[in-house]
Amino acid sequence: MKAETKDHLELHFLVIIWSFTGILGLVIKVSPQEVVFYRTLISVALLSIILLVIRQKLAISGAHLIRLLAGGFLFAGHWILFFASARVSNISICLVGMATMALWASIIEPLVEGRKVSTLNVFLSMIAMVGISIIYHFEFDSAMGLMLALLSALMGAIGMILNKNLVKSMNPFKIMFYEMGSASGLSLIFIVIFSKSMTGSVQIQFPDEFDVLYLFILAGLCTVYAYSMSIKLMKRMTAFTVSFAVNLEPVYGILLALLIFGEKEYMDIGFYFGAVLILMSVFSYPYLSKMKRVSFFKN
Repeated sequence: MKAETKDHLELHFLVIIWSFTGILGLVIKVSPQEVVFYRTLISVALLSIILLVIRQKLAISGAHLIRLLAGGFLFAGHWILFFASARVSNISICLVGMATMALWASIIEPLVEGRKVSTLNVFLSMIAMVGISIIYHFEFDSAMGLMLALLSALMGAIGMILNKNLVKSMNPFKIMFYEMGSASGLSLIFIVIFSKSMTGSVQIQFPDEFDVLYLFILAGLCTVYAYSMSIKLMKRMTAFTVSFAVNLEPVYGILLALLIFGEKEYMDIGFYFGAVLILMSVFSYPYLSKMKRVSFFKN
């Protein structure tokens, strides 16, 4: 098997894993910000064990520390908004809104790296956006959930681009350790401020035994494993390629949601028409990206 094909298969496997996060966010009973706090706290504990086993030193430069703290802030906001979106609407709306991550990456990544924005990348991302616009029209009652997902996608895209630059000189587990530590601290601060403003006192909800199990799955499988492997893949892939594959997350997520939650996740014809446009954009990308003879798509 070619190395490139193997990388793409691994990437799509990670997308399937990520599609579980919205479902886990619904079955876990603690608030979205507390989900992120416990998720990142458990991730830090697991990453500490991994770094100890592989004997990876934690020393980093001040410049790297600042960037990692920024990455932690971005991912904390990304996840809080993601889970909040799933709860105020449903998993389907949340995951389709997340598909805009590729559009953000197609514009921001070239600007950061000093490259010309790819017309093809923007074009295919816009097709996904058309799909989302159709869904937004037919699901007007879910506008708040969609807006939260769009903002979450923007923060996730910026965080992914930041990690692509960091992985050139740092171990992926080391990157995750510092970012999850930062995200854990920031989400705890958010919990304190939010609960203080809403109730007048600091209140933190502790997970029950089922939530603890789900949180360990969320942290161990969907975070430590999936995100570390995606960072590793970005040594050979662009942030756009990784984020564009996430466009398939709604498809996997919707199938899983229908299987688990049943009628709550059934959508009208507008939703499925928009989802088909997203699928078309994803599956056409590998072929169109090789059509360099088509001048319209040249960089």
